[in-house]
Amino acid sequence: YCTGLTSVTIPDSVTSIGRNAFYNTAYYKNSANWENNVLYIGNHLIEAKESVSGAYEIKPGTKCIGDNAFAYCTDLTSVTIPDSVTSFGDYAFYSTGLTRVNITNLAAWCGISFSNYESNPLCYARNLYLNDELVTDLIIPDSVTSIGSSAFSGCTGLTSVTIPNSVTSIGDWAFNYCTGLTSVTIGNSVTSIGGSAFSGCSSLSTVYYNAANVTDAASPFYGVSSLKTVIVGDGVQTLTPNVFRGAENVEQVILPRSVKTISKTFLDANCDAVVYCPKGSYAQTLCIRYGWVYGLLDSDSSPEFIMANGALLLYSGSKTLVALPQVDTVGAGALSGNAQLVSVEVSSATSEIFDEAFANCPALQKVVIPASVTYISRDAFTGSNNVTIYCFAGSYAQQFAMNSGIPYELITVAFNRPEVVLTPNQTLQLNANFSIDLTEPQLLWQSDDETVATVSDSGLVTAVGSGRATVTAANENGVTVQCVIGVTDSKFSLQSVKGELDAANELLYGLHAGITADELKRDYLQTNGTCALVCEGMLATGNKVGLIETTTGVKAAEYTVVIFGDVDGDGWYDGTDAYFVKLVANGLIPQTALTDAQRMAADCNHDGRIDSLDAAALEQAGLLLANVDQTLPSEELQTDSIYLDYCALIDQSMEIVEPAPAEANEPAAEQGSAANVLQLVFDLFKRLLNFVTMIFSIIVMPE
Repeated sequence: YCTGLTSVTIPDSVTSIGRNAFYNTAYYKNSANWENNVLYIGNHLIEAKESVSGAYEIKPGTKCIGDNAFAYCTDLTSVTIPDSVTSFGDYAFYSTGLTRVNITNLAAWCGISFSNYESNPLCYARNLYLNDELVTDLIIPDSVTSIGSSAFSGCTGLTSVTIPNSVTSIGDWAFNYCTGLTSVTIGNSVTSIGGSAFSGCSSLSTVYYNAANVTDAASPFYGVSSLKTVIVGDGVQTLTPNVFRGAENVEQVILPRSVKTISKTFLDANCDAVVYCPKGSYAQTLCIRYGWVYGLLDSDSSPEFIMANGALLLYSGSKTLVALPQVDTVGAGALSGNAQLVSVEVSSATSEIFDEAFANCPALQKVVIPASVTYISRDAFTGSNNVTIYCFAGSYAQQFAMNSGIPYELITVAFNRPEVVLTPNQTLQLNANFSIDLTEPQLLWQSDDETVATVSDSGLVTAVGSGRATVTAANENGVTVQCVIGVTDSKFSLQSVKGELDAANELLYGLHAGITADELKRDYLQTNGTCALVCEGMLATGNKVGLIETTTGVKAAEYTVVIFGDVDGDGWYDGTDAYFVKLVANGLIPQTALTDAQRMAADCNHDGRIDSLDAAALEQAGLLLANVDQTLPSEELQTDSIYLDYCALIDQSMEIVEPAPAEANEPAAEQGSAANVLQLVFDLFKRLLNFVTMIFSIIVMPE
């Protein structure tokens, strides 16, 4: 109530300004001293009026924020703190509407002095933004040596904290009530950890403890009932008292061989944790002395994969794609809460997956489970809502996925060639192609007749003598795939008389629409020696034409038919195909949804693209000739003056040949016969009907 006070100077050395320190003074009442409803004195922010709302940016250069400075600014939603600020007063942001705190310098933030838990705006905002990016995985900069008291108190948006080796002290309540925090890594230079530094972190499950020289630990994890696993880093020799006092639910502690001294009060007296340590280590001796329950780590255990008694206890890595080691069991919570995991492959040596093994992994999309697994805990995937299980047909994993309502996909395998014909002494490398990549397919190869063909452990087939043999590849997941091998001295070949036979790509094209199998065998392809073609009926895009070696009965080759313009695989090109191609050209049907043969057929102008030009070509072709029976003699088609234009649109042979002129003495009687007149009338009617149908499809076609 210094009502006559009109001017005030506060030096930068002042670090605390009490509530209402300048209330009702002349300086306070002078509206000219308020900047956008906020009162500053020098580099000190004294008070903000309750009308301050939305996002507010504190002036650069500000050092101190006074007690209750923004109290009751209920419409204040965001505040930006400059790196010049060194202290916050009591309840500086009490009863505000804050949802975010913005900073630009994380190292400067770690050095701020907060008078208490509620002086930190994070207590209300819950979310910290560094340069407008939400901080969830907090990595303290290497330039920081001390983390101040209450520095991150109440920051529920944090999920992990990594404290580097540069830090020597962690203040009281530094991470108090960071309820979203699941893991903490403490660097090796920390010597002091303040009281309740991590208290109230109700989701914290794992602590990676590398502090080698702690001399002062005031129960930093007191009351953290969610803490289950403590991993002590290699190089730590002494475990001091009270570090985990009050953390009564710790279930497992992993100790390295380097540990020489353990205080009996390092862990809480009421905790029933199993301590895992190397065989013959000091840690084992101390466990025996204290009467602690202990287990011996497997010889191949590592900091990344911690294993004991054939069980994976914990995966502590940060990879996105992980192949688990050869263990009997995946232990409870072994990979739970890992935010980086995207894909996991369980070893074929594993038989059991226990409680919450893969729980609460938000990015996890794929878990490959072999047929060797015969037990999966029903809560193994709790909280991992994006996961799909990849498993083998008839396996326990498939049944588990079905019963649990978890999406699954069956793993399949096929040879690159299901049948092949060789000559004696010829070799062929068979490749078993799994539907997904596996790190350990471990196939066992076998030939049922080694007098015909043998197979190596890697799938290399060697033809021995004439006959027929079946080569089988199987793995321990029950997957079996076979290839029929025919061996012969006989000579045989297939030649193209008309059309195009692309042996390298196993394609057959250059055929007219509506071609039948009999016509193909008679006029288009010629077999020589001990072989025969296998195909039936009318041929269409996507149909298969097989070449059988007759002495062995084995399929030597198989060709895929392509009729340019016949995208729907009915053997004809018409309005339906035009509509289909337009959908593809407009992106309404992705090209990836088409087979290779369909993509080739859709590119009917052979320019390497499926676009509106192909659709336009098919529209015109359908209007002009789609109703003409393509099995009619070619000379009858060529009497139509439109035929050559049509060939330019849908060119099956990729070469246009001018028709020979009709002979002068060619009989005309047949053309004038009653049958032909009726046929022409019928054709005219069909053209008119097709024209109307095409126009309608074009009108309703999406652009």
